[in-house]
Amino acid sequence: MPKKFGIANALLIARGMHIGVIALLGWLAFGFGLPWPAWAGIAVVAFLLGYEHSLVKADDLSKLDAAFFTVNGYISMLFLLFWGAAAAVWRVEFFDGFEMSELTITDQQLKPIADKVFAGERLSIDDGIRLYRSPDLLAVGWLANYVREKKHGNVTYFNVNRHINPTNICVAHCKLCAFGRDPNAPGAYNFSLEEIYARAEQGAREGALEFHIVGGLHPDLPFEYFWK
Repeated sequence: MPKKFGIANALLIARGMHIGVIALLGWLAFGFGLPWPAWAGIAVVAFLLGYEHSLVKADDLSKLDAAFFTVNGYISMLFLLFWGAAAAVWRVEFFDGFEMSELTITDQQLKPIADKVFAGERLSIDDGIRLYRSPDLLAVGWLANYVREKKHGNVTYFNVNRHINPTNICVAHCKLCAFGRDPNAPGAYNFSLEEIYARAEQGAREGALEFHIVGGLHPDLPFEYFWK
């Protein structure tokens, strides 16, 4: 969106979509008669979304990672907490006692793989390739969830990560990308290793358990830069 509409308009669109999400949550809470934790969760999400947008300005994207990755992570966890509490108060067990629908396979090449999954056998590399190429995404997802529930039960795990983009200088010029810049273009940057280390330390202090490091295809950076 930033490439097509500009950064300012893209932020405005994002703000409008977030307002729509809050309105939708309110409609769901009202329509299903959810108790006070649901409304408290909506209020918290609305506050954090407002805070998120206050961090990012059209002429200052320095806090973009904190706004759209860290804050969104807190929104997800708090929303789950409040609406989970609402479900408990409302005495609706959304997942307890849930029974999976029967497996329906449209890609016949998945049947031998399904037999292995049900028998608890390890899949081969060829099985993995067939799963990757299969157009039957519902069956693949069903089998994946079957294995997950066999291993972990009705439990889902999350982690907190931090995105670090060492540079936005890039020679690729992909048409869909609003991130890349030419070396001398306005907004082009290239972090030193010390700046990258400082961002990693900040992420660790904020609870990050994983770092996702991507960046532009800089034409002049030596291999040692990435190796270090």
